[in-house]
Amino acid sequence: MTARRIGPYELITLLGRGGMGEVHLARDTRRGREVALKMLDPRHFDDPENYVERFRREGELLRSIQHRSLPDIYEVGVSSTGEAYLAMEYLCGEPLTHWVGRSPLDTIPLLVQICGALRAIAIRGVVHRDLSPDNILVVPQGRHPVAKIIDFGIAKEVGRTTKLTEAGYFFGKLQYCSPEQVGVLPPEESIDWRSDLYSFGVVAYHVLSGELPFRADTPVQYMSAHLHARPRVLKAAGEASAFPRRLEELVARMLEKDRTKRPGSYDEVIRAFALSHAQILLAAEKGPSTPRESDTIPTEKMSSVPETKPQKKPGTPSEDEILTAGADTEEGA
Repeated sequence: MTARRIGPYELITLLGRGGMGEVHLARDTRRGREVALKMLDPRHFDDPENYVERFRREGELLRSIQHRSLPDIYEVGVSSTGEAYLAMEYLCGEPLTHWVGRSPLDTIPLLVQICGALRAIAIRGVVHRDLSPDNILVVPQGRHPVAKIIDFGIAKEVGRTTKLTEAGYFFGKLQYCSPEQVGVLPPEESIDWRSDLYSFGVVAYHVLSGELPFRADTPVQYMSAHLHARPRVLKAAGEASAFPRRLEELVARMLEKDRTKRPGSYDEVIRAFALSHAQILLAAEKGPSTPRESDTIPTEKMSSVPETKPQKKPGTPSEDEILTAGADTEEGA
């Protein structure tokens, strides 16, 4: 039986199916490489022509953003039968959900990488709107694993509205959505990068503690929690030692209901994560009874941390490596 083709891509197997379309493992017949091919199903949209155009425009924008924690996007196009598709790097890894509750010495570097990728898209005016551990792959690569944000199916440009958003459609997973996504913003305001920052705060809380910041069982309860409930204090998973106060306060600030009270930049978040990583490593070397005096290390003295900490265990990234992972290509934000 002849394999189904979409443009120059020969479909191999279905990788996933969602409300807006499908993702297939496919082979690029021109270059002989495997790709992940995301296809929109126009039957799901009231105005498919406009949505396909938006899909193409935003796909081309994402294609122009380079960061090692974002997949390479090879092509955005429309087949002869009218199906919009996006061909991207095919990645083999495990979802971030498999890293939930692991040692913060292993997970903080991944969180910094994700933060760097979010900064890169924020600089270009893109809001992801569906950040969750399921949408992040951890891929083996060299000495340290690399976190990759893999699904931009509902990303949008800041300030641009569509028929879908005007009609009041909700996008994203309720456990990780921001108050702005389930609440009402003034007409003159729109969702911006701080919405992703909140969702990233929920992801960070979940990965670090092994739990979600709010207790809820139903969609309505989750919506109410994001709008009104205070998140639980961040606690380490299992029998692990307490987190540095700096880390607890950072995650709490990311989860502020008022977006003006959240950290003012992704750089600020990356720096706080790097310092927290250094403090946890220092405490681990000294033993479980070590008090949290390392919380008093001022942010402006971060350059002195490597001089005071013991030799790091093999395979543990340094502060410089953590900061570099978050910096990469894009600058600003």
